[in-house]
Amino acid sequence: RFSRRDLGLLTYGVLGVIASLFLLASGYFFWKILFGGLVISLWRGGIETRIILILLGLFVLNPVIRGGIRAIQALGRRIGALWSRLRFRLQRRWRVEAAEMIDKLPLFDDVPEETLSELAGQVRLRTFSAGQPVVRQGERASAFYVVRKGVLRVVEEHPETGDELRTLRTLGRGEAFGEAGLAEAAPRTASVRAVGNVEVFEIGKGAF
Repeated sequence: RFSRRDLGLLTYGVLGVIASLFLLASGYFFWKILFGGLVISLWRGGIETRIILILLGLFVLNPVIRGGIRAIQALGRRIGALWSRLRFRLQRRWRVEAAEMIDKLPLFDDVPEETLSELAGQVRLRTFSAGQPVVRQGERASAFYVVRKGVLRVVEEHPETGDELRTLRTLGRGEAFGEAGLAEAAPRTASVRAVGNVEVFEIGKGAF
């Protein structure tokens, strides 16, 4: 059941809506009676008077326009914040997975847990289709990778033609590649291609 306070607030709300509608309607008729003839005469007076009318309209509606812009900006910020929160929730599971997989690599044996958590926040999840190169032979190293799903081939290519010479090894879940190129700041010595659909965790040069 509604309490007295609830009924009082309901009555206040209903009266507030009625009063707002009344003020809008009376304001419209007031402005129409007071300035309707002026607006019509300015609009029919030619291009110069139309420009004056438009400028007057912008001046009068300036608070409404500014309020509308601020409302849109506030709505945009709100949507951006909600999207960031949603994206974080969607990514949280695979970021934890990335941290656990990185922790198992011998290279990161002595890295503290809080550092791994920070690193997981900078990991990117990337997908590749069959035959697509993850890294190319001869290019500068900009990241290293940990395989999340799928199989990749490490292949040696002809330096001039780009033809595959031989498969050096295959990589599966949990295996990493590309860290040597980052550590030594050396060009890639081989290409790595996806055998099928592949997902890898990418750790950029800055984070490394």
